[in-house]
Amino acid sequence: MPCHAERYCFTIWVDAPADKVNTPQETQLRLSPSALDDPDALIEALRLSPLQRSLSRAVYDEEYEESISQCMAGAPGCQEMVQAHRMSVDASRQSAGLRKLIDLLRQHKPHR
Repeated sequence: MPCHAERYCFTIWVDAPADKVNTPQETQLRLSPSALDDPDALIEALRLSPLQRSLSRAVYDEEYEESISQCMAGAPGCQEMVQAHRMSVDASRQSAGLRKLIDLLRQHKPHR
């Protein structure tokens, strides 16, 4: 953001054999309680993990919603996309432990 040209979005999912990418060890969040004591180390570990894709929507909640709203303004389905985003973020925040992690990461994100 901002965009000074017409935007298009193309999404494609490419799958590989399950044993080649995103193993359970890579995609299951397993943190000791002390992991939150060193936010910088935790952030670096998540930055290099496939988990960052799962957490980014909740951590960058407002930026995601603003991007959807700007990109889809006036287009059919815009409100539904924003609503789906809200539901995803709300679902992520249902777990007290995950909510604590999201809040910690939000405190350490770069501010614009």
